Amino acid sequence: SAPHLESRAFGLYHEQDGVIANLAMPIWNWGKLYEGIVRSILTGAWSDEGEHNADRAMNYYMGMSTDAIDIICSQRLPARTRRLVDLLHERIRAGAFLPFVGPIVDQAGQVHVAADVALTPQEIMELIHTACAIMEHPEQYAHKCDGKILATLFFEPSTRTRLSFESAMLSLGGKVLGVASAESSSASKGETVADTVRVVSCYSDIIAMRHPKEGAPLVASMYAQVPVINAGDGGHNHPTQTLADLMTIYREKGRLDDLTIGLCGDLKFGRTVHSLVAAMSRCTGIRFVLISPEELKLPRYVKDEYLKKPGVPYTQSTSLEAVMPELDVLYMTRVQRERFFNEEDYLRLRDSYILTPDKLEAAKPDMSILHPLPRVNEIAAAVDNDPRACYFKQVKNGRYIRMALMLKLLGID
Repeated sequence: SAPHLESRAFGLYHEQDGVIANLAMPIWNWGKLYEGIVRSILTGAWSDEGEHNADRAMNYYMGMSTDAIDIICSQRLPARTRRLVDLLHERIRAGAFLPFVGPIVDQAGQVHVAADVALTPQEIMELIHTACAIMEHPEQYAHKCDGKILATLFFEPSTRTRLSFESAMLSLGGKVLGVASAESSSASKGETVADTVRVVSCYSDIIAMRHPKEGAPLVASMYAQVPVINAGDGGHNHPTQTLADLMTIYREKGRLDDLTIGLCGDLKFGRTVHSLVAAMSRCTGIRFVLISPEELKLPRYVKDEYLKKPGVPYTQSTSLEAVMPELDVLYMTRVQRERFFNEEDYLRLRDSYILTPDKLEAAKPDMSILHPLPRVNEIAAAVDNDPRACYFKQVKNGRYIRMALMLKLLGID
């Protein structure tokens, strides 16, 4: 059937086979994405496609709030649409479409890291140990990827992540090709993510993708013939940054257990925060301190799934100074201008938390300060000289952990 106008208006693109394979218009956050899906359901856009299409579509676009699903399920809907909504509700409640479910193995047995890296603690430690071994003996890994090609598909601005991936592959002896913006790719002509990765799979052995639209790397993993690594998708998650964060915490603290971790700043749109919470919630003895303005609190679905459900203790605060003495790790984030609907809200919230040497006087002498970068002004330059500042170490660790991850995905010992 022809795509409904409501579906088009909220940026959902229908391919010829009827499954939703790409986002055609910008979607700024999960709220808009969810609104588009729900409106498409309520207007019957999916009702004629059957259960199979619903299954595929929801695999592509995850993160729907179970509370919001409860609300729409109470609406009076046409019988056929209601059956579809009930089906989605049942599957979401069963955990079939949680937003952090990777790595994904496709029908050909190809492994992708399109969502958060749901590796076991043992597998994470194996990656960290491999990364540390590469740091200590780089010459032993200098030709591990001879003849391999990494394609970097970055449809959103990036400095650290793109160069980190490229440096990682070059340091392993491989080569790199790619695009650094949507404008320099066929996406500017209207090409879908699915078609892009089908083409790029013909030129490369592994793909790293950053995209402003949540779920795009997952779409790519469904169609690519080579491994796909999510290098960040909108406000959703950033799995390789999480691995860099875990490696940094482990190297600085000597463990990943029994830590009090403060997350400060933009917890609502911060994809690195969402991924770190998902990963660290599986460690023992972890307590989170969530520090943010009311408007930028951690999304409820993240708290429900990764804190409340497993019983991970956490507290919420609007004051960084009040909780500073408790923290073993302080994870600072910037307020992200690109995720806001209007400039006024951004300007009002951007300077909510600024870390200065004076504020650090109350912190533990061995507290570790992390930041995924780039920073704007949330960490004063004077803090860079503090031995507790670890954010540039994070950058270095990110390169090595990506080397270890690519070796794993390519099946190279």
